[in-house]
Amino acid sequence: MELAERIVVLSNRVFGDSINPRIEDQRNEASRCIQVFLPSSAPLSRSTRNPITVMMSEIGCFGFTAIGKKVPDCMFSESVDNVKAFLSGLWCTDGHIGFNKVPSVHYSTISYQLAHGVSSLLLRS
Repeated sequence: MELAERIVVLSNRVFGDSINPRIEDQRNEASRCIQVFLPSSAPLSRSTRNPITVMMSEIGCFGFTAIGKKVPDCMFSESVDNVKAFLSGLWCTDGHIGFNKVPSVHYSTISYQLAHGVSSLLLRS
């Protein structure tokens, strides 16, 4: 829940009143899922897009299929703390810890560019 709350605080800091974040705790016996929703405060139309969609488009991170995803260029000049937060977000979505015969930890993606970018960020940190 701490990460979800952090996302809400950061999104409010970046987008102000233009979004209306909410956290839904959907944990149960089968799943430990907490979702953060970041809808626009204003009605959306063809000419009015969600502020997050606008920002993601501006930094080149919107409209890709899984194979075309990459680490945004701006991440390579970010502080170590911001890189850690970015990698934490990726890990939360596509990371895995396994406990067959020996413990294993891995991150999975179909995108060569994303895998290479994540590797570069990890080596930098």
